[in-house]
Amino acid sequence: MAVYIQEHRIINTPKSICEERLITIAIKGYALRNNRVIDKETVITLETKNAFSSNGQRITIALKEEDEQTTGVTIRSELTSNIQLKDRGINQKNIDIFYKYLEIPKQAEDGSATDREPKIAHKDKKRSKKKFNWFNNTRTCQMRIMATYLGGHNDLKKSLKGSLEIHTHGFEFCVLGPKINIPASFIHDVKVCGNAEIRANPEWLAACLKNTLTKSDSKNPTGKEKKTKIVVSYLNEGASDYCIFNADSQLSGEADAAKAEVLIRKLMII
Repeated sequence: MAVYIQEHRIINTPKSICEERLITIAIKGYALRNNRVIDKETVITLETKNAFSSNGQRITIALKEEDEQTTGVTIRSELTSNIQLKDRGINQKNIDIFYKYLEIPKQAEDGSATDREPKIAHKDKKRSKKKFNWFNNTRTCQMRIMATYLGGHNDLKKSLKGSLEIHTHGFEFCVLGPKINIPASFIHDVKVCGNAEIRANPEWLAACLKNTLTKSDSKNPTGKEKKTKIVVSYLNEGASDYCIFNADSQLSGEADAAKAEVLIRKLMII
């Protein structure tokens, strides 16, 4: 599972200028891997040119126009190495560098471009004491429920029990620390349903890991199937995908799922 950090900010730079800086200006040390526009949101993926070494890094930037002068920017920095388990502050440094790069005032661009280009972050010789900037360190948690991850996210390939936390700017699934987090700007839709609806939808079913639906089959006292599945449609590396959870509480699973749906839907209109 990739080690990553993700942040969302509103910056005072027009979306067109952000795109120009990321694509047309040569960014030393990075290669453009993806550039897509989905529902008026531009998603650009960059990788370090040594992506197959122990220092490989991938930067994914989503740009959404707020108005003519401001842009909602979500930056995700992750290590692509399978052997590097701790980032030693590299991901946070990448995020800070790219935000600073995108926020340069237009009149300041006449200076040397190379002085402002993002430089590849390297791990410090001394161990960094800086903590990961997870959602729960910086934003208010609106709801936390016990849940089982059923599938649909590239960073988690097995079903786990943990907690689903919904914050003011996105949600995350945690097992002794965050395993998945998806910001509000990446969320397209959310629906609560039962296993039968998932089995009837080929795309949802394909997102679920093997045997997870069988293990989570449950019925309410009336004998009807419980609607405890939370299906989130989200942007995944430039394409639409689905992430699926089961609200685990035997007593309040359906109520928890319904409340989670309301809160996640509110994130979509922030």
